[in-house]
Amino acid sequence: MPLNHSSSYSQLTDKQYTAIGRVAVEWSNIEHLLGILLCRLLMTPEFPGRTYTDLLSAAALQNAVIEAISIQRLRYGCRIVPEERLSEIETLLGQITKLRSERNRIAHFCWARSSDEAVFGTSFSGGLPNTKKHKKSVAVLTLKDLERLYLEMHKTTETMMGLIKKIPEIEEEQVLTLCSRETP
Repeated sequence: MPLNHSSSYSQLTDKQYTAIGRVAVEWSNIEHLLGILLCRLLMTPEFPGRTYTDLLSAAALQNAVIEAISIQRLRYGCRIVPEERLSEIETLLGQITKLRSERNRIAHFCWARSSDEAVFGTSFSGGLPNTKKHKKSVAVLTLKDLERLYLEMHKTTETMMGLIKKIPEIEEEQVLTLCSRETP
């Protein structure tokens, strides 16, 4: 039985649900922007590019962005995206990795109210007590912890949007126009 269904006391408060929901929504923004970032780095129009990026997990998107950064450096010699911008993206990816770890814990743990100001979560891991696996399978987060995480994610989203704006966008119409000039 899920923890928050076991008693009325264990049910999350509206503030707790809201705090967890804000984190989930902001993470969705980050994942969406990772897909757009990948499209820009690979010089692909967003709509057809998203047909592929939508299938990738956040970790796979990050790996693909890392590969795209290498392409920009090695194949294109930073002529399309300057080295400074590529370095900014790499720094951002490090932050996203940390946020993804926290997001995964929130998304994959079962949560219950510990108090009005804190939630208790467990993954119901099979780890034996006093082992590393067991220690990672439980967590307590306060509303302040969730607010801090939300604010970090929000800041990351804003940073990503700013970086994406600085990378040239290939629009479908550009590709269609180019193709129609080449077709007899």
